[in-house]
Amino acid sequence: MIRSKKGVSPLIATVLIIALTVALTVFLMNWTFGFFKERTGETSKATREQLLCATINFDFDCSCPTTGPDATSCSLSFTNNALYSFSEGIRARLISANGKIASSLPTDPNFITEIPALQVLSTTLAKPSGGIYPYDFEIIVPKIRDPTTLTVVECGALARLRKTCR
Repeated sequence: MIRSKKGVSPLIATVLIIALTVALTVFLMNWTFGFFKERTGETSKATREQLLCATINFDFDCSCPTTGPDATSCSLSFTNNALYSFSEGIRARLISANGKIASSLPTDPNFITEIPALQVLSTTLAKPSGGIYPYDFEIIVPKIRDPTTLTVVECGALARLRKTCR
């Protein structure tokens, strides 16, 4: 008895191999494009945030008179020279000559925590009793508002400025 072997015809086998190859290629292309799109999006966002934090531009003037009616406090004038807002978390510290933090903001409830672009903020800090003259003012701007996306960007302590006030 002769057995008849029946198999898949060469034409059907070729079509199946081509279909499987095309399906596998489409799957790999979708995965690869999604993977790289996600990675480049994360990288471009991180780069933009680093550039924003690196371009923080501010200055301040301070004075701590030792005599007269204003001898009990130090005045601070903070200028935001950047084209975007400094967001919440701004801290100002008055540091005594012996290195101790004499007082700090925002313990004052009237202290504004967001400073719009190209604006000036003026405030005062009370001098502590027993503080050693001269005082240093230290300003830290840990957060800014991205002008394009309006999201808050964390800069940590990258924006720190310290001056001696006399």
